[in-house]
Amino acid sequence: MISNIKTSTATTLAILSFVICQPKQKVEFEYYTVNDGLAENSVDVILQDKKGFIWAGTENGLCRFDGYIFKVFEHNPFDSTTLMGNAIVSLFQDSKNRLWVGTGPGLNLYNPTKNTFIRYPHKLENKNSIPQFPSNIKEDGLGNIWCVGWTPGIYKLNPKTGEVTVFNYDPEDDTSISANPKSGTNMFIKDSLGNTWSHHGKGLNLIDPNTHKVTRFLRSKNGGSISSDTITALYPDKFGNLWIGTNKGLDRMDIDTKTFEYYRHNPNDKFSISSDSINTISGNKDGDLWVSTKKGLNRFIQQDQIFIQYHYDKNDPSSLTTKEVGFSVQSKHFPYVWYFPEKEKPGISRLN
Repeated sequence: MISNIKTSTATTLAILSFVICQPKQKVEFEYYTVNDGLAENSVDVILQDKKGFIWAGTENGLCRFDGYIFKVFEHNPFDSTTLMGNAIVSLFQDSKNRLWVGTGPGLNLYNPTKNTFIRYPHKLENKNSIPQFPSNIKEDGLGNIWCVGWTPGIYKLNPKTGEVTVFNYDPEDDTSISANPKSGTNMFIKDSLGNTWSHHGKGLNLIDPNTHKVTRFLRSKNGGSISSDTITALYPDKFGNLWIGTNKGLDRMDIDTKTFEYYRHNPNDKFSISSDSINTISGNKDGDLWVSTKKGLNRFIQQDQIFIQYHYDKNDPSSLTTKEVGFSVQSKHFPYVWYFPEKEKPGISRLN
């Protein structure tokens, strides 16, 4: 259903669409707010599905943008096929093209045929249920759905059976996860070999979805390890590498050999990364990376091993809208990069 639009002055959704051609090509921006049908100006999560729709999660409902208009999905307390809550904390599309939506009371699975949702709620009386405010939703090679939430542990949902398995940190067990999840520090990814990797505030965990065995990767003073136990982003590329964003720079791990290569900002090299403080990593079909940092957006061209930097310029209205890029994602169908800024200017921008 279409919601009554609530005006907010918080953060406007900014869509940055980006022609991936010459680095010096002129860029243009388009902005979308509640005046265009967005449920709320404060956007917390964004996803483009495999049909090209843009999904934006707000505190006031879930928005779907088809390039022309927004459709808003809301919680209805009298309809069990609607979202369990209006505060959207996470979005994920699995290998079967199903959309998973995290809300305060639990997980929601979208039915595109009926425009309804299947609910997987948190249950106080059952510790093996989905957590409240499930976030960082991911899928492993067996089709299981992984997430974390407000309650301690890592949660694995078998969508076929509804069974939930919980992983917790045990200081007496080196084969348990390296730390219990904390708000804002959790992530999962599935690599090209089907492995599940996770980070929850300290180091990196490799989890076998069959045996549930956990292998830890922590920073070592002797080198040959991750740069920092504070990991901010994970991304597996199609070449068998795991890219690891940290507060100390960008690392590349060869998934097969578990060896590392490091990328650092060099003020004397314009083709180095713009900052060692990494926010997010995403990729495109050519294998190039988009890395958002505390100081701008970077396109890493793997073939040439160089970074093309994009920065905010207050004197140039066609530059980035912010110094710090909070999130970016490569469009699957068009030569665009979508992002929303972190601080300076609210909104979703589309760079052409």
